Amino acid sequence: MTQISKYFFLASVLVIFLPALVYSLEDPTQPYIGSSGSVAPSVRIELSSVLISEERKLAIINGEVLLEGSSNEEFTVARVHRNGVVLMRHGGEIERIELEGANVMQVKK
Repeated sequence: MTQISKYFFLASVLVIFLPALVYSLEDPTQPYIGSSGSVAPSVRIELSSVLISEERKLAIINGEVLLEGSSNEEFTVARVHRNGVVLMRHGGEIERIELEGANVMQVKK
């Protein structure tokens, strides 16, 4: 391989892979996430269904089964009721999500 073809090969590799490296960098205009005063990104919450029985109340939120009182990375399920849930985000914000459609299950013995 000649010296020119080596440089041409190196330049070709950089042209192909450099955009992928640039796009993988974090956006400096977005708020920093990770410190105690951080701003969490707003995640769309999809309530699929609720199940209410004498023993427990649970909801399926974003495909995850969560009992009343349990938490995940973004929120705590404060209350599960017949028509939806009340969530408390870890930042202190309270959000009520209503169940759409007929995905309510009430189990009686």
